Order: sequence, then structure tokens, then C-alpha cells
Amino acid sequence: MLWPLLISCAFISSSQAQNKDVPSVGVFYYPGWHDNAKGLTYALPWEKIKSFPEKKPLLGWYDDADPEVLSKQLRWMSSYGIDYVVFDWYWDGRSTFGEQALQAYFKTPERTSLPFAIMWANHDAQPVDDSSYRKMVQYWIDNYLKRPEYIRLNGYPVVFIYSSGSLETRAAKFGSNGAALLKEANAIAVEAGLPGIHFSLGGAASTTLSTVGRRWGGGSYFAYNYHAGALGFTGEERRVSRSFSELAAGYKSQWDWFFANSDLPLWVPVTAGWNKKPWGGSPDPLHDNSESKPAEFSVHLNDAYSTMSKNHGKSFNSILVCCWNEYGEGSVIEPTEAYGFAYLEAIKKLSPGKQHLK
Repeated sequence: MLWPLLISCAFISSSQAQNKDVPSVGVFYYPGWHDNAKGLTYALPWEKIKSFPEKKPLLGWYDDADPEVLSKQLRWMSSYGIDYVVFDWYWDGRSTFGEQALQAYFKTPERTSLPFAIMWANHDAQPVDDSSYRKMVQYWIDNYLKRPEYIRLNGYPVVFIYSSGSLETRAAKFGSNGAALLKEANAIAVEAGLPGIHFSLGGAASTTLSTVGRRWGGGSYFAYNYHAGALGFTGEERRVSRSFSELAAGYKSQWDWFFANSDLPLWVPVTAGWNKKPWGGSPDPLHDNSESKPAEFSVHLNDAYSTMSKNHGKSFNSILVCCWNEYGEGSVIEPTEAYGFAYLEAIKKLSPGKQHLK
């Protein structure tokens, strides 16, 4: 099955437009590095990371509300082959929080060359009612979706939803469902002058997600992260990964499942790994051995591209990496004192012919 794609906000470089074999690469950005910000688990988040000095960013223990920080990060991204950035985004029922990094992004000149989208991180109790949901959608439209830097597919702004399962569960509590909420959001968008919204649906397992999207009126699938393979298995056991090689194999099985069974295209997910020790550790402590080294990440990245290339037309020819700066969960490709630019070099080697910011 093929899905035609017209990108009206060019997150693919000019060289890619001439060569369909060159993938675009996006990255998730965790906006959690601003002291005493609303919604943080830890008021001083870097203090937890300082116990792991090898994780120190090359930028130091930065404040992601600083436009100069975002400017430097965006320049690095673009210089090493990253084409767009997806910001984690939060809603408490009345207002957003953790928006300081996005506000800093809006103040950078680099934003015009490296567009953005939002991923609604709906892994909490939201939405609690229809009124709150409608207010949230209107906030997206008023503050993001009409911006010239916002990513659009076929004219539709793209909104990623972290967990379609959570959305369905929360909607049921006030007599609705996921399909109805997506339809309602599209109606609000049309009323505001947009053609609608391209919703990309996320989840922890391809096997339960890969056939709900078209029924819901969604446009595509993605994943923020996986912890095991399709059907929840690592090898022959139903458990999470305990090494990066196991985690990478799990991702491969998820890709394969989607490409064999999905009713919609996939933003191909890639990970820098998992290690939640800074945030207190995973329920299975051995799962925290799933953080990658740069060479392992490079193999994983190239495996994603190879798998995507063999399934032409079943994705947007785009790899979406978790994450730029999830230091508390061990998923980081941002330059650090331990690894320098090694992770970004792996991305640059994937598409050496791209034209980037200098």
C-alpha cells in the first residue's frame, strides 16, 4: 500500500527533494531542563543527572528556556542531518506547562530552517472532560498550528499523540472515545481556517495499534519509545529488554509488524536506548542496561533505514529519534562530554549529501 505525501512545510532539504532515497530525520525534544518549572518531578532536574557525570551535556547544565541554548542546539541538529524537531508537550486541563523550550525556539533564527511539531504527552489524567479537550485543541491552533515553521503533510498540521490507548481510556470516562475526539478536533481546526489536523497515533505495541488509525480518522503511526518487541516479547520471553542489542532487536520486530500489518504509514522510530537510573530506576533494574553506545546506535539507525527502504511507500521515508535530551531515561543523542558528537556523526553519515546550516 502506498501513501502519497505532499510536504507543504519543507522539513526535507533541497537535496532530499531531488533524491527520494535520502531519508529525513527528526528528533524528540524533552523540555525538562528549567529549574522550578511547573510539572517537573524534580524542582532542580539537573541535580539528579549530576550523579552521572558522564551524561553532562557539552553545553553544560543548561536552561532550556534560554534562546541561545536552543539556537546552538538547532544549529547542531541541522549541521548533522536532523531535519525537524518534535517537542514533548503537556496539558493540565486548563493550561500548558513545560512550554519554555518552545518559547525559546520561537525566538531563534534557526527555526526557519528546522521546523517543529508537538507531541501531546498524554500519559496523565487528561483529558477529564470535553470542555478541557476543546480548550486544548484551540490552544494548539492559536499558538502553534498556524505558524509558518509548523510541520504540515498535504497541508494538514501534524500532531503526535503519545498514547492512543490512554486517550481512549480517558475519553470513555466522560462518554466519548478516541475517534470522536479526533473528529471533534478536526472540526475545530476547520472552523479556524485549517484543512484539519493530521493526527499521528502512538503506543507501546505495534500489534494493538496498527489497525486503529484509519478507523479513528488518524493519519499515521509513531512511537516515542518501545521496551520490547512486538507482542511484548524479548527473544522468546515476555519481558523488557536487558541490553541495547535486545532493545534494538525489539524495535526491528515492531518495524516489521507495522510494515506487514499497518493500515497507515509509520514514522520509523529509533532510540538511543533506555536507562532510567537517574530518575530512580526501572521496575526491572536490568532494563536500565539498555542504553546504547554510539557504535550500537549507528548500527540500529542504519538497520532502521534499511528496513524502511525495503518497505518503500509504507512510511514517510522519515526516521524519528528518541531523543535529543531525555537524560533521566538514558535516551540522548545531544553532544555530551562522554561521547562528543558521535551520535550526531552517525546521523550525518546516513545522509552525507544533505545541505545543512553552516
